[in-house]
Amino acid sequence: MRKKNFAFLAITCYGLTMHAQVGIRTQNPQSTFHVDGSGNNPATGAPSAANATDDFVVTSNGNTGIGIITPAQKLDINGNARIRGLPVGTPPGTVVAQQAGANGGVLGYSPGFPVMDVSSTGAAADTNSGAMFVVKRFSVGDWPSGQNGGAGFDTTMESTKWEAFVSNIAYTFGAGSATTIFGTAASGYRLKNDGSRWRISGDIPGINEVSVIVDVLFIKKGVVAADSRTN
Repeated sequence: MRKKNFAFLAITCYGLTMHAQVGIRTQNPQSTFHVDGSGNNPATGAPSAANATDDFVVTSNGNTGIGIITPAQKLDINGNARIRGLPVGTPPGTVVAQQAGANGGVLGYSPGFPVMDVSSTGAAADTNSGAMFVVKRFSVGDWPSGQNGGAGFDTTMESTKWEAFVSNIAYTFGAGSATTIFGTAASGYRLKNDGSRWRISGDIPGINEVSVIVDVLFIKKGVVAADSRTN
């Protein structure tokens, strides 16, 4: 009996050593450990991308794939992923890469705006937008510094919620030559934080700016560092 048991154990170990792969619901494992969730992989050859969507694999170098049989990273997921129970940090609207104390090194997040929704085409592009970035185009007109009683052109975007960056300015002049335009002092426009809203100020003295188009990129506070720019 001992000889038979020993022979059976030797054969079993030999088989595991030779194959060096484990398959669950598949007789054709493609990695060190391979689970075919639906059991729909072919008996020979590599499964198609469609067949692999329900597969789970661990490769010989420790990469783990979900929905993919050739993972390129330690965790490679082909499909949507959700992580529950992440530690929440402060202030609202910030992503926390690491948290101190008991949660050291654990990925976390802070609520406040959708982190993955960085593009908001079709969404409201105003100061109450839930997007991370808002691009607005303004038709400013002549002498923005003199508008609204000298306060400057009002973008209506709250400086307590947004940082701002002028991305494009297009001038249309009613009179004056290039020498006059570029020879004047204090030429050009800039953004100004009046403490509550972003305003556009500036002028090109002696020139009537018939139409000035200004594109401004607004970025949600908490994800960018910027100077105060109050003058």
